[in-house]
Amino acid sequence: MSFLSSLGLSYVDVFRKPKVIIIVTGSEFVEESSNQKYGKIFESNSILLKSYIQNYGVLDVEIFQVRDDLDEISLLIGNKVNSVDLILLTGGVSVGDYDFVVRALELNSVETIFHKVAQKPGKPLYFGKKAQCVVFGLPGNPASVLTCYIQYVDLALCAMSNFKTNHQKKCRILKSEYRKSNNLRHFLKGNYNAYEVEILHSQESYKLNSLVNANCLIEIPEDSLNLPAGSNVFIYDL
Repeated sequence: MSFLSSLGLSYVDVFRKPKVIIIVTGSEFVEESSNQKYGKIFESNSILLKSYIQNYGVLDVEIFQVRDDLDEISLLIGNKVNSVDLILLTGGVSVGDYDFVVRALELNSVETIFHKVAQKPGKPLYFGKKAQCVVFGLPGNPASVLTCYIQYVDLALCAMSNFKTNHQKKCRILKSEYRKSNNLRHFLKGNYNAYEVEILHSQESYKLNSLVNANCLIEIPEDSLNLPAGSNVFIYDL
């Protein structure tokens, strides 16, 4: 401020840090301190998202948990969409009997920009806007949440606050062969060094254990059904 004043500048443009809420949908979730019950799981997606967002110094992050109930989800969105900058929802964005997120957003006049992307994991991703508020509907599985956060949410967060991304894109040599049977863009949990990158085990989108040892996501393009060892691939820092 002193330096700006010495230049005769009284007013400058600034970026404020955004207000963010995370809405976790799912009747199957229980609190961390609760006794585990049959058919219930401990919720972890909000912890993952909040920690990544706070790495940018964004401290105004609220977490809400709702059941798979259209009225409950719609009411919460309606109460928050006009007062925050970014809403992240997890779960409920596909087309199942208990997936109410997209309908709840429509009921609150959120404009759908796109719904579903040609990638794995994270195909059901939703993106919409209402006035100043940006909304992402993320799938419920942890690997899908992480992939969609790094590929989409992080870009929006950096754009609205002029941050420099923490998830740099790099090129490395693939250590082992990779085959896929569809034309979706794949993002794989991996571990890289100065020269090459290794694909880790447990790639299923519901598994978190491989993320413990991962330091990157490996991008496999849509049209690459068979990548031999030694191929150049792009990776993204975790």
